[in-house]
Amino acid sequence: MRLEISVRDLPKLKDGEYTTTVEGYRYEQQGAKQSLKDFATFSLCWQCSTLGSLAQAGESPHSSSDYEHWQPSFWAIHRRWQFYHPSSGYIFGKAPNTLKVMENDQYAYHRRHAPFYPFQDQAEFDLAKFLCERLMQSNMERFLKLEWVCRAGLSFSSKDQLLAWVASLPTRPKWCSTTLEMTGYPTIQLINLIWRDGLEVVQDLFANPIFANHMTYDPHVVGQLPEGATIVPMIVASDKTPVTRHTGGLEMHPIFVTITNIQSDVRMRATCHAWRCVAYMPIPKFVDVHPDYQTILSQHLFHKCMDIVFADTKVAAMVGKFMPDPAGHLRHCFTPLVAYTADLPEQQAIACVSKVASPITLATSQSFEFQEEAKAHSLSGIHQPFWQNWRHSDPSRFLVGEILHTCHKFFFDHPFKWCKESVGKDELDLRFRSHHKRVGTPHFSSGVCQMKQMTGWEHRDLQCTLVPSITGAQSPVYSDTSVDSMKHAILDAGARRGTKGTLDNFIIPKLELLQSFASFTKDTGALIQWTADVTERLLITHCKLPFERTSRQSHTFTEQIESMQRFQLYLFLRMHDSPLVNAIVTEEQEVTETDPALTWIARIAPNDPNQRCFVGPRPGILSSTTTAAFHVTITPDRAKIQFTTAWRNDRGRLKTWNNQVFPLGNCDAVITQSIHVNHIAQVRVVFQPIAPRHVTLPHYLADQPLLYVQYYEIVGDPGSQPAISMYTVARKYWEGPTGQWIRLGAVISLTDVTHVVELIPMYGQGADRTVGAATSMEVYECFYLNNFLDKEVYHSLHSDLH
Repeated sequence: MRLEISVRDLPKLKDGEYTTTVEGYRYEQQGAKQSLKDFATFSLCWQCSTLGSLAQAGESPHSSSDYEHWQPSFWAIHRRWQFYHPSSGYIFGKAPNTLKVMENDQYAYHRRHAPFYPFQDQAEFDLAKFLCERLMQSNMERFLKLEWVCRAGLSFSSKDQLLAWVASLPTRPKWCSTTLEMTGYPTIQLINLIWRDGLEVVQDLFANPIFANHMTYDPHVVGQLPEGATIVPMIVASDKTPVTRHTGGLEMHPIFVTITNIQSDVRMRATCHAWRCVAYMPIPKFVDVHPDYQTILSQHLFHKCMDIVFADTKVAAMVGKFMPDPAGHLRHCFTPLVAYTADLPEQQAIACVSKVASPITLATSQSFEFQEEAKAHSLSGIHQPFWQNWRHSDPSRFLVGEILHTCHKFFFDHPFKWCKESVGKDELDLRFRSHHKRVGTPHFSSGVCQMKQMTGWEHRDLQCTLVPSITGAQSPVYSDTSVDSMKHAILDAGARRGTKGTLDNFIIPKLELLQSFASFTKDTGALIQWTADVTERLLITHCKLPFERTSRQSHTFTEQIESMQRFQLYLFLRMHDSPLVNAIVTEEQEVTETDPALTWIARIAPNDPNQRCFVGPRPGILSSTTTAAFHVTITPDRAKIQFTTAWRNDRGRLKTWNNQVFPLGNCDAVITQSIHVNHIAQVRVVFQPIAPRHVTLPHYLADQPLLYVQYYEIVGDPGSQPAISMYTVARKYWEGPTGQWIRLGAVISLTDVTHVVELIPMYGQGADRTVGAATSMEVYECFYLNNFLDKEVYHSLHSDLH
């Protein structure tokens, strides 16, 4: 395929007529439309399995049978059977995995006698690894010139020598750089594609012994593949990100790859390093080009770069490739593209459709005049997409529903704005500020209406609490008339705003994508495994942080870190005379860990102090010591709590001190379980009796801490409020001897608590402005039991409280 994109004459946008030739296709506003129409038909047919509605493209000159060879039967089977295919995943011999390949390195002979070659010992290697990870090259040079360092007698005396030694460590695949040129279109800077072979990266992941206990080789369904074939489905992700702060305006466009053979619970953790960067795409600025053509030229370049990176991968998807797995078994592998994680604009660029069209269906935002032939058919004008010859890869299938952009950002950009207009910004902020502060969830102490950007977790927490927070602020009864009036009120208030002003419609592309989630789930499984949360983290670890520590050579830094981490694991196994193949652990023997590499190391040398080098989970590629996880962990914030103070019972009175921040206490709500019934209660005190000397307490007092709780009673079930489907609870009281009403409480065992729950006050039409987060649980009497807190609580509330 040619790289050049030649325009014979620059278009003159005059009287609405122009003529342009791009990659051999002639676009004219008047005349010569048939070739483009044929391409429009082919492109749209590629996206959809049927040719039923091509009204925009006109009558197709081809029948559906002409395109049957483009419809891979791998995707044609919609039902997911619960058995493995009997003739897949055969073993065709032995081959070295990624660690055994290191024994065939050009310096392997030296490492037989000096394992740390070219370094003297482990201490010097650790120092070199620290310098490469933590210091810029100028600071490395200054450090190595210090007199104290010179007296230490290191093997390397300059940063150039150190980097050369690091480059000599065994690693694969290698990075390379290719300079591209767009004929007839000069750019401000050279177009440099920094990349490595996508197939080599897939082989490296597939043969990595770290994932040996988390791999799957046999599919549930398969078609059009030879007997014994192993499918290695690929996931690709990409996104543009700025790498300069405040000045410079430099952007990077990295491409990341992983394989679905690695189990999703491991693959979804950025700290497990199951994703690899395969390319840094150029983002050129073309000189003296009409703005209408900046986008199409950039998209042509994008598809050409993807062709270069994944050329061998597409060959493997067509005819197969023999690759070793983590155990060293040789398998005949095919590499279809099954998922591409990207935001909506990038999905449209991949599918070669315009901004007004859906990337996965034939839906368009509106009917419009034929200004250009490509736009008339909702196409972008790219006639050679990178996926055109990628077998078993269909953009209507691999452009899967993505949680972060399609759900979270759709909610933040549209429904959340409508809520702000309906409830009022001040009222909504007041309600969120008065939420009870709970451990493990963020508290929006400054409100939510002024927030411009949030992480995926903040999006989730906002969504989990929004429904009970706004309930009651508007009329509780709805009709068709009231719904229409609210819709028009949203439009009149300008809550539907676009780049050019207020919008008078509800045409939302992300809403159309949201309706495809059901079919995506049937075809590809749980959508959470395709979330962009991991790739958003990779943008930081593989782009922004490396860019700050290098002279705009992110790929060399990434290669250094990857090679040193792999070499460190190789040395650890060599020092313990352990095989370079990770033994398969049965389910009964397996101990759940957050990091596969740490699990392997702990099983080999459980008492080795050098395990600190592999402590996980790790946030990205830059740290190997921190213990902060990038996924949800159900573990306490403090592993141990010491009781340093004990009070002696002095006539039944205990010393207490008032807290200025929480004058009424900061007490969480829980679900407690007894023999016959479950209760909602607020924990007021955690204590444990201490017996005097020579006195033995009963086991129910001495074995575990006790809780003093105050109970709530359920005053409404989800059926009584179908608009929100939540339980409502109220304080439970009993009448004392003097006629005073007292909160009903009891002392229970700590083990009686089954869940921590969230109670949100019933604000009604307006929240009390004198109540804040420190007092809301004590001032309000009635609460909503938030069943959207998490999945476990959601299912528990529908079973435990009945």
